[in-house]
Amino acid sequence: MNKLTVLLGIVVVFTAAAVAQSSSALPKVELSINYVNTRGDFAPNGSGAFHLQGMSMDGVIDLYHGLGLAGELAGEHAGQISSAGESLSLFSYMAGPRYSHPVGDRFTPYVQGLFGRVHGFDSMFPKAGGTVPSANAFAMALGGGLEVRLPHHLSLKALQADYFKTDLPNGYANRQNNFRLTTGIVFRFGK
Repeated sequence: MNKLTVLLGIVVVFTAAAVAQSSSALPKVELSINYVNTRGDFAPNGSGAFHLQGMSMDGVIDLYHGLGLAGELAGEHAGQISSAGESLSLFSYMAGPRYSHPVGDRFTPYVQGLFGRVHGFDSMFPKAGGTVPSANAFAMALGGGLEVRLPHHLSLKALQADYFKTDLPNGYANRQNNFRLTTGIVFRFGK
């Protein structure tokens, strides 16, 4: 799966570069810095629910009339997620399509689907014959949000809500169905 993720990333970067070069004007690009709060659910019955908090950086390039390519790097942490006092840190990197459509001069709602990997660490992950302190797995985030345009090439990411699925080993189904909220500042460049 790692090789497939890298190959997909390379194809996406070259496709975006080709589309950007074919346009005479610079494409619209957005970069954002965000606060992230994820309701983690690492037990099948919801008894293992907790909140991870952290930061993310997003980048979006508009390829054609609101259809763009989004990428995200996120790091989150939660302390004492179990009765044994374990903590959990996650680092995820994902990319995928985004569609946004301005409503008036100030508001831009969007939807997106991001796919990639998550690295879990500072915790204990079950493995045949014991546990390991870190693990890697598939991750995806499906959701959307609303940006509010501010002066001087800035926007406020008022709210983004995502279903954030991870497949880290947990001794149950090895699947986590998380809910994630994000807010932040967006820097806009290009046309």
